[in-house]
Amino acid sequence: MFSPQPKPSASRFRSKMANKKEDAKKLKAWRHAVNLRDEGRCRCCGTRTICVGWLHPRRAECHHVEPRANRVTRYETRNGLLLCRSCHERVTGKVNGKLHIHGTARFIGSDLRGYIDCERQVHFREAV
Repeated sequence: MFSPQPKPSASRFRSKMANKKEDAKKLKAWRHAVNLRDEGRCRCCGTRTICVGWLHPRRAECHHVEPRANRVTRYETRNGLLLCRSCHERVTGKVNGKLHIHGTARFIGSDLRGYIDCERQVHFREAV
């Protein structure tokens, strides 16, 4: 006999939506803090970035060095870099000439792992 799956409760749906809104607020604050720290300049090439909604080569984009899925470093400003769109595409490997990020310092997260500290100097090297 077929037994239908129970429908998710409305309160669980509202809770999930509230969590998404809270996450969006925290990520917006994180992007703003990274942009202020890096003074609106791309950390890779040094060009002045612009905050626009459309795809412009100098568009300001914040990059998580450790992936966003890692909850320990997700909202940590030491895990973020301000990059122009062109450099961000190279760092993420969307175009040829992929760049790797190498840090000069590390910080310890709450999970006791070491992560690249982007508040200090970082170097970009072409992948071989």
